[in-house]
Amino acid sequence: MEKVWPWRESARFDAFEIVTDMSNKLRHSTAFGNEVATLMTDSFEGFPLLVLTDQDGNEQADFYAYYDEQRQKTTLEFGVFFTDPESNAPYWLVFNSGPAFDNSDPGNLTVYWVNYQFVDRNRDGRFDTYAVNNVDFDGDGRGSKSDVLWLFDENFDGGLDRGEHIIDGVSHDIPIVEGELQTRRLGEHAYEQKFHVGDPIGVLADVISADIQNTLTKGRTTGNPPAVPYLSSYTFPNKADDLVGWQDYQLENLKLRLPTGDGWSNELSENALSAVGGRRFDGAGALLTADAIIVAKDTMMNPIFGDWVIEELATRYREWEIHNMQVEGVDYSLGNVQMGDTVIGEHTFHFLTHFHLYDPPLGNGITRVRQELHLVFPPDFAKSHVFYQIFLMRYCLQEQCDNDELEVSYLRQVLGQISF
Repeated sequence: MEKVWPWRESARFDAFEIVTDMSNKLRHSTAFGNEVATLMTDSFEGFPLLVLTDQDGNEQADFYAYYDEQRQKTTLEFGVFFTDPESNAPYWLVFNSGPAFDNSDPGNLTVYWVNYQFVDRNRDGRFDTYAVNNVDFDGDGRGSKSDVLWLFDENFDGGLDRGEHIIDGVSHDIPIVEGELQTRRLGEHAYEQKFHVGDPIGVLADVISADIQNTLTKGRTTGNPPAVPYLSSYTFPNKADDLVGWQDYQLENLKLRLPTGDGWSNELSENALSAVGGRRFDGAGALLTADAIIVAKDTMMNPIFGDWVIEELATRYREWEIHNMQVEGVDYSLGNVQMGDTVIGEHTFHFLTHFHLYDPPLGNGITRVRQELHLVFPPDFAKSHVFYQIFLMRYCLQEQCDNDELEVSYLRQVLGQISF
């Protein structure tokens, strides 16, 4: 791994082949396979037992697989991972995809193993790079095991920024058409797997990584989410009490109403809709609080999620969100974290509520933020894999705000106005 890690841009030309070769050797190793640790998880329905083994005999786990409780069956969720010597967090994870055919040489058909590879280049606990080797670069309908697709979250903000194909040691930037990267994936499921600017890089890989860390530490990993109170009910207005000045908007197939005028400003981009306003001032004209509403389209990229029920997806996504808000380097702490579900009209909202607490305050004077995330899944989610995040936020810009001053019930009126 010294040839490709720590991460160097120049090393990526050989990285996929090197890691693939090492992974295949570990996967087929018969000399070792000693069990290192196990843990019961809830990541894959029907296969709760995660087993970590040492395949190369160095007494460190390097291979993972999910089984049923009796170990009589295993899923296709298995692969190889590499961790820093002093850390249990995988910086490189290989996820099994299965066999494919290399027919780039007409009349010579060979079988190769397709791997998804995920890399945490900056070691912040979240995968920011994705690579896979079943692409049809020249568009002739034939795939080559040496043609590799790379996708990058360049600024490490959680969203896809750019991609490239590495073909015979040469990098080719991937064109972006109306926000969608032209990845030229092969296979029925690959064509359904669309990648857009802003999409998360490795949701499934992050779940597996968290399971691996839990297993190696038996749940004592410092970066794990805390025990979050789960609310079976929550108070929301079924209808807006005051819609004077509100305006209709549409993001993809989501229709909703947002406040406008009277100090509110709205902005619509390809994958998001935002509204900022509701500012409140003290007697001297100093800004006390301000409100924001952000609605974003998101996509479960990996086909495996198609087998998950919405409730399971919503729970795992929110747990992943909490984990990401507690990684090393954030400039706030979390308070009053709660999760739950509520039904408004015809739609179920899966919410995550908390406070961001800044000490010292941010440079713009923000000391405390009330944030609510509401996930809603449209009726065609099973086909489209598209869902929506609705963020409701109130910012405190004074030395101290109590919980009542950061109440966002007025903003929750947005939830009662959405339709598909």
